[in-house]
Amino acid sequence: MKKIFLLVFAIIVFANLNSFSQEGNQIEQADFLKEKKTFKIFENYGDCENIKYTQRYKTKVLNLERGIDGKVVSFKLDQVSNGTSGFTFTPSGIVEFGDGEYTEPTSWICGSRHAIIYNKGIYFLGGYDPFDELDELCFDEVYGKKGATNEELKDYIRPYVEARQEAENQNSNATKNFRAENTIKGKNIKSLEIVYIKYPKEGVGTNYDIGYFDYFDVGVIATLENGNIMKTENIGGKGFKHDYDITFRGASFNYYLDDYPYKIHSHTDDFTEDYLFIHVESDYHNNLIATKRVTLNYEKSLSLYYDLESQWSDYHKGFVTEDLIIEINNHKHTENGNDLLEYSISQGNEYLLNRLRIQPDQLVKINSEIGGVKLITNGITNYNLKYRDEGTFGAYTYYSNDDSDDSYNTNDNTNTSDEFTIINESGTAIHLIDEGGNGQGSLNNGGEKTFDCDETIYIAHQNSGGTWNIKGTLVASGSSSCGKTVVYK
Repeated sequence: MKKIFLLVFAIIVFANLNSFSQEGNQIEQADFLKEKKTFKIFENYGDCENIKYTQRYKTKVLNLERGIDGKVVSFKLDQVSNGTSGFTFTPSGIVEFGDGEYTEPTSWICGSRHAIIYNKGIYFLGGYDPFDELDELCFDEVYGKKGATNEELKDYIRPYVEARQEAENQNSNATKNFRAENTIKGKNIKSLEIVYIKYPKEGVGTNYDIGYFDYFDVGVIATLENGNIMKTENIGGKGFKHDYDITFRGASFNYYLDDYPYKIHSHTDDFTEDYLFIHVESDYHNNLIATKRVTLNYEKSLSLYYDLESQWSDYHKGFVTEDLIIEINNHKHTENGNDLLEYSISQGNEYLLNRLRIQPDQLVKINSEIGGVKLITNGITNYNLKYRDEGTFGAYTYYSNDDSDDSYNTNDNTNTSDEFTIINESGTAIHLIDEGGNGQGSLNNGGEKTFDCDETIYIAHQNSGGTWNIKGTLVASGSSSCGKTVVYK
């Protein structure tokens, strides 16, 4: 009898120990991992209900990282042929909800591959995210200790999946409630007010407000019939800019600064006024409209660069294949009556590149890769224009009443510089790469860097491994930029 009791007791203890080894979330299940720990790899050649293991090869853990609490936060596996070799596994399925609360991870992810660590085995799920495909859960490989069935894995992971679903539902409900509370939809709105937000810049005139190629954003203040106000988030409120249809005359969408998504463009045949016109209309109310006129200021110098390639930024204003025609006319500011000069810059006799207005004392610099310019002054003598072209022999043509800028000096018609400089004025740091795919470092906003004229420099983008080795937009080519300063915006 005593032997039977001891045997039963031992079975119960062993069962409890075995159960204990299978408890814990994915972070706790990964605690057994060690650097360079070797695993046998078994592939399932059967189906989900009829598992047939075949050992293929071995792998080992590399780059195991633990947090300050000693818990595993990431790891890699070496010599793996299922698309995960050399890439990092990190916890997946963590959802923030409530007041700083987080769900437990539902799996580990590497690229598109999901794995569940369970009872000292790493079970690959054939690409499925267990959150999305719990009922279809089926592993195709297991590393280390094998033996769990699909049903066991489902039973183990189900509470974590359900907790994640509950958290996402909670977030969804909170989002819906927040949206309902802060949208103008369904509310009695008395009026709208437009607030424009200019991107900060330095080195401008004392009366400068907003002008050519400046970045800005638009906020809206809605006043309700009960006197309460609702501001959009970008001006300190909780409202939504997408509750409104925002259009302009004198501005266009800007792709470079997310926080300042609009940019003043040059004048055209359709844009003749000396003010930016902003039109805001509610998406949910009939005839609920606000408009605003913002006077444009022209008291800053302008620098334009026309090249042979289709680059568009604040500095590169267009690409040309013919000689430029620059015509100067007098113009009176339509809002304040100030005397201005208007420069119309065309390619050939037909295609208008830019029409720019500026105070006569302000400098206009025009750079072109095409040799040749026709200047039409219409008897005007108080202009301040510097033009240069880099033709076959690098000669410069020069028009100005001001000889202070040596880079445009006509005393030397030959460009003897063997370097060019890139200045970053994009509003954010950029990474650079050359024609051969070699990284050329990063450049903070406002920074500058000099290159030899045999270099061609591009914006660099990250690959999936985090390396900056993908060529993007051309910034400058030494063959056409030698001796120049190229401003990237």
